[in-house]
Amino acid sequence: MTHLKYSDDALRAVTLTEFRAAPKAGALIRTAAGAAVEPTADPRRFRFVVSTGAASRNHFEFRAEGWRLKNFMRNPVIQWAHKDDLLPIGRALNVWREGSRLKADVELTPAGWLRFNDTVARFLAGGFLRAVSVGWFALRWHWRERPKQPPVLVFDEQDLLEISVVSVPADAGALLVGPVNDSTAGRSSAAARRRVLELLDLQLAEAKRRTAAGHRGTSEWRRRELELRGLL
Repeated sequence: MTHLKYSDDALRAVTLTEFRAAPKAGALIRTAAGAAVEPTADPRRFRFVVSTGAASRNHFEFRAEGWRLKNFMRNPVIQWAHKDDLLPIGRALNVWREGSRLKADVELTPAGWLRFNDTVARFLAGGFLRAVSVGWFALRWHWRERPKQPPVLVFDEQDLLEISVVSVPADAGALLVGPVNDSTAGRSSAAARRRVLELLDLQLAEAKRRTAAGHRGTSEWRRRELELRGLL
């Protein structure tokens, strides 16, 4: 199901026609951008391909370079089926881009914390659950036409909000790909940090350019420039 978040924070389902006419930014979308899963060395840690970058079964497509991860990593919750009114089932240890894909190392809560979470962990380890889904804010997108097929909504820039374990995915190639251990987690974390710093550098350069050029909203770009300097 697709949802849009409007300025008054109301959340409602919309049709495809309504979505085409929606505001250009600030669209909150939750959909099964699927992932399958395999057992790992640690029964409560799993590595997923969260998004493949290919057109999903609901005709969405994500540009890997468009994923914005900073806000998510401040609160890297893993939910069950987008149920944000329930306690999370785990957390993301790392999230990073790898080619056209977005990948994540996920750790479920320790055994005994919540019975339901223990059940999810057993289902994942046993192969009875094999999928994840993402929720995101759409920032920039365009439509890509396809001959004899429905058009694809291509997201060029999107802010990752949450990752959920689900029963049925939309992106059939988003799969758990192997075990998570301390050495692989460390390498992923270092690579992710380098990539974040590269993106911050690019954003700072763009903020400085727009401020100097006196673009509309110059004060906001100046504020963002100062914020980015603080992060770097």
